Formats: sequence, structure tokens, C-alpha cells
Amino acid sequence: MRPLHLLVLLLLWVLVPTPAWGQGKEACLRRFDAAAFPPSSWIDNLGALQKVREEYDRIGRCGDELLYQIVERYFQQPEPLQEAQLPRTVKLGEDFLAYGARLQERGAVYQSIGYFILGRVGQRLEKLGNFRKHEELIKRLADQRVHVAVKAEGKAASNLRQGNWGYLAQRGWQKVTEVVGTIAGELEEALGPEFFLDYFEAPRLEKARWQLLRGPDVPLPLSVSVYKLSNRGEQMGSAIWLPRPQLKANYLAAGNVPASYRTLKGTHAVALFMTGGFTNSQRQPEGLTVDRGTIVNAVLMPDRHGLVVVEESGGIRVINLQRERIQLPLGPQSTLEIGNPFSSLTAYSSLLSWCRTRRATVFQTQLLVYGGELLIDPEKVKNQLRERRMLALVSDRDTGAAHHIVFDITQAVRLDEPAVRLLELLSRRKLKVEALLNLDVGTYNILGVYDARRRLLPVPQGPVSVDRATNLLVYTVER
Repeated sequence: MRPLHLLVLLLLWVLVPTPAWGQGKEACLRRFDAAAFPPSSWIDNLGALQKVREEYDRIGRCGDELLYQIVERYFQQPEPLQEAQLPRTVKLGEDFLAYGARLQERGAVYQSIGYFILGRVGQRLEKLGNFRKHEELIKRLADQRVHVAVKAEGKAASNLRQGNWGYLAQRGWQKVTEVVGTIAGELEEALGPEFFLDYFEAPRLEKARWQLLRGPDVPLPLSVSVYKLSNRGEQMGSAIWLPRPQLKANYLAAGNVPASYRTLKGTHAVALFMTGGFTNSQRQPEGLTVDRGTIVNAVLMPDRHGLVVVEESGGIRVINLQRERIQLPLGPQSTLEIGNPFSSLTAYSSLLSWCRTRRATVFQTQLLVYGGELLIDPEKVKNQLRERRMLALVSDRDTGAAHHIVFDITQAVRLDEPAVRLLELLSRRKLKVEALLNLDVGTYNILGVYDARRRLLPVPQGPVSVDRATNLLVYTVER
């Protein structure tokens, strides 16, 4: 042991007070004078931290909370996430994970802290960009199941490589439309909206009205309905209604997803399959992802506020990560309340612990509507025209009946337009939108809907084969 670490260990033992049995955790934590030592001088002495943890567990069962406070204080300093210090911080996270593994059941707290540390590094690398420069660090993170959202090859590049000139021409026109839209927005601010009403006949967004029209005349699985999605006569895409509990959601989050899907299809009647969460260029999931209690990606992405919990019962619960306090389901009528895992290491650790103990399956994505309230601000949305796919979780205001509705939007639109129009459409039908989620239609634009004879419908259908899936949200018919 280095002399400095030996000195720190001795000083920590001096600071540990005489046990006061029965005191609460808050009183227990107040007895530790953390201000006496800068965390950077002893954060990597895991043996010393474990001794203090054990002693404070004897005092007031606050050992884990003490470790969380120590690490949070360490990350309140700018140094750990400075670019030059990132290799050292990665090593620190790796050490916490390895130490936790050695302690086995008693080491869960170190595992959570290790993921927290590496997740903070991952978030920092995403902000820095220049992924080639940090390729070695990204690989080390991936080895610990912490995946950075490295940008995948775009659709344009993929189609250029495949010689799909029709698609490239369409995307080129979309880019022209985006530029014109941006200029129009600036002119509207300068000249006022009346300028466009007087001189342009093109319909304004305010005049849009999305509707559902009769879909394909083919027999579908029990209770499933497919509609055309229209905007005043212009077809926008399709809507697939999946009533609960007749339809059960399953999420294949990791591993050989195509093989897992074939196994599921062999034993269940599949009604629909599609890509759920987003995927980076290394075919790794973006955002926090857990597969039946096993962590697949430990990074919480700060710009994706929908934490999607796919339950064993086939239901889906969505947690709004914008809230200061969140509720984790424990049963039909019970929940566990924790703080926000973006801002609290204690809450982040509680979330990972809940995922492990409940064998939860979780992925993270953009949350556009929650509890009937629009969360996306149209004034702040990028002027990017793209195909979209969204999953709405709704309940009938009169009967309480629950439905999952997939909206496959094949027209190129901004992200806010379907959020606004679908909220209006569903509200007109006396449905409360519990949540509206944005799903991946990029490089992994996978969607298939089966008829009653287990044949794929030609429309709606995604252009990418299910054999390329990195994850799948699959709905099966309950018999």
C-alpha cells in the first residue's frame, strides 16, 4: 500500500465515531466529517472505503449511502471529467466494478458506482464527439457494458453505398424543404404570420387535421385493427391498434435477436414486430437497457426522458425521467419511490438494484407525451424532416380499456408534428394518452404486421429485414 493511502486509512479510522446503536440514517451520515478530506486523495482506495462502509453499517446502516455521497462529492469537481483525466476516471470505474465482483453479494453498491462512473464518462465522450480520437476509451467502456451513442451510418450513406438513387433524390428534396422551412420561420418572425397567409396558398400546420380511415380489407389476428392515417386526404401512414390484455408486448433487448425472435414466433402467435430502442454504429443499444435484470447498457442518456418497462405480463409502463421523484412498479398496486437517477447516484443505484431484483426489461427513448401532456416544445425542435414511428399507450376515458397503438408515419415530418396531431386525434376519440414514445426508424427501420393466416401485410411494412434486428418489440396474441 502506498504511504498516502496508509495515512488516509489511519485518518479515516480516527474519524469514525463510537457506535451509537439505533440512530437513523440521516443522523448516521451527519457523523462523518467528509469535508476533512478532499475526495480525490482517497477515492481510489477501495479497501479504506470498505472499512468505513462496514463501520457505518454497524453504526446506523448508512454505509452504502455514505459511499454514494463520497462519489457524488468527487464528481462535483470538474477534474474527473476533464478530457485529459478521462483514462484515469475509466480506470476508477473499472476498479469499482472489479472490486464489487470480488465482494459478490456484498458488492452491489460498488457495481452501481462503477456503472455510474463509466456512464458519466460515456456522457462526456458523447458531448466531446471525435469518436476516433477516443476509440480506445469507448472500447474499454463497451467491455463493461457501457455503450456510447456513436452515430451510426446514416440512411443517405447506406443508400449511396447500395446505389438506391430514388431514395437519395427523395432525401435531397427533403433537405431542400428543411432549408426552405428554416428560412420561412425566420421570415415569419420578421414579417409576421400574415405574410404567409396573404402570399402563399400552401396549407399551414395549424390547418392540419390527422384522421383514421378504413384499412386493408383482410382478416387480422383477434382484436387487432389496422387503419390508414390521413391528413385531409393525404396519406401519412398507418395506425395499428393492439388492445390489452389480448395482445402481449415482449422486448428482445440483446444477444442474437433474430434467433430469439424465431424462437418466440415458433411458440406464440405474433401479431406485430418492430424496432424499439435506438442503436449506435457498433450495433449496441443507446441509453439504459436491461434484459430481464441483466444490464446491457448502463448509460442513462440525458436527452431521452422515457424509461420503458416491458413487464412479464405483457404490459408496458413508462417512467418520466423529467420528474424529480419517480415511481418504480413493484406490483399491481404498489411502487417504490426514488429520486431522479439523472441527478442522484443513490437514485441511480436504486434503479439498477430494482432492475436486478425485479428481473426487469427496460429501454430508454424519447418521451413526447406523458399523462395527456405534450412534453416536446415545437419552438425548440430541429427542422429535420424524417419518417417516424411512435408507440402510444392510451386508455379509454369512459371504460378504462387500454390500447397500445403503433403509428407508422411514412411521410417526412418534424418530430413535433406527429406528437401534436396524434394527441389531438386521440383526444377527439375520448382516449387519454398515457405516453407517446418515439421509436427507431433509422438504419434499423423494421416493422411487420401479420394477418390472421400469419402472412405479412404488404402495408404497413418496414424496409429492413428482421434478420438485421438489434432489438425487437414483439406483440403476441394471448390464447
